[in-house]
Amino acid sequence: MNISQETLNIIANFATINQNIFIPAGNVIKTKTPSSMNVMAEATIKEEFSTDFAVYELSKLLNVLNLFDSPDVEFHEGHLTVKKNNSEASFAYSNKSLIDAVMDYSKTVQAPDPVLSFSLSEEAFKRIQKSAKLFDVSSINISSHSEGVVRISASDAAMSKQNANKFTIDLPADIYSEDISVNIKLDSLRMYPGDYDVAISIIDLTESNRGKLGICRFNNTTLVDTDLKYIVASEAE
Repeated sequence: MNISQETLNIIANFATINQNIFIPAGNVIKTKTPSSMNVMAEATIKEEFSTDFAVYELSKLLNVLNLFDSPDVEFHEGHLTVKKNNSEASFAYSNKSLIDAVMDYSKTVQAPDPVLSFSLSEEAFKRIQKSAKLFDVSSINISSHSEGVVRISASDAAMSKQNANKFTIDLPADIYSEDISVNIKLDSLRMYPGDYDVAISIIDLTESNRGKLGICRFNNTTLVDTDLKYIVASEAE
């Protein structure tokens, strides 16, 4: 089985979310942040894995695969082999009981209908992330700004509002509701490069004294052969 560079890049992106991964037979890969469901990622790829396997340190497997150009991977019981010309490497699977991963593939995050949705270009995404790092802020805000307009902002909350460092991008909304505001931790925005359709839903947990929760879905619209999406939990105001 040949694994494309695109799929290897996606797996490398998933390694930034969690070094543990359990990959079932088939063509769907999922991961989540360690010990939480704050970030979930799912990719439907063009390759079909013939067997279940677990990896405890994903970066090590990627380093093995990167030793080869267009590696040919064979899956065996307990290990996989990577071959190219006269070279071969073997990599042992981990015990899946040690993996902090998305094990139940029959369940997905359920959320209400979106209250905000918009398209986010890769260029705009990079600018908002760069500005957040420039101002040394830990999260960005997405809110309904004016009728039909979504505002994404990064600002230095430690300073007064009058003198705060602030960067904003206004984007046209596909779905718009008033008085929506969510704060997303910058560390949660570890998406694969590309353009995204973004949809935000709000779950009201005030009856359980937990306030409101934002569920932000990022669907990659750049990739052709892969369906890639992320679900990010956020604080809603």
